[in-house]
Amino acid sequence: MLFTESKIKVADNSGVVFVKIVKVFGSAKPRYARYTDIPLVSTRMVKAKHSVKASKQILKGQLHKAIVIRTKKPVFFPDSSSVKFFSNSVVMIKKAQPRTFGGPKLAGTRVIGPVVYNRALKKKFPKLFSLCSSVIYQ
Repeated sequence: MLFTESKIKVADNSGVVFVKIVKVFGSAKPRYARYTDIPLVSTRMVKAKHSVKASKQILKGQLHKAIVIRTKKPVFFPDSSSVKFFSNSVVMIKKAQPRTFGGPKLAGTRVIGPVVYNRALKKKFPKLFSLCSSVIYQ
């Protein structure tokens, strides 16, 4: 469970190292983010990228949306098995984008580490599972 003000590691090569959750969408009450949620995050630590254009860089303090792909809280499957990880991780989504086929665009070109398969997540972000290093199926 990831609450607001939680600091999370980023699991892609977008240049961002750590982010902080600003808002979890879904209700007016303070809520927590779970696996597959899309919170609003603020970038806290960014790697220096010299080879990327200034317009495409993600800078410190910018607000972006992100997908929660790994949590310490277990993800349960219908066959009563579960998967949990040692750390919480998110994947960044590009900020300014037109409506595109195949869902929102991801900021990075690689996703580092495993991702748990989810049919709803696959439908909304089809590129996510093709970019990750390994997929955990139930």
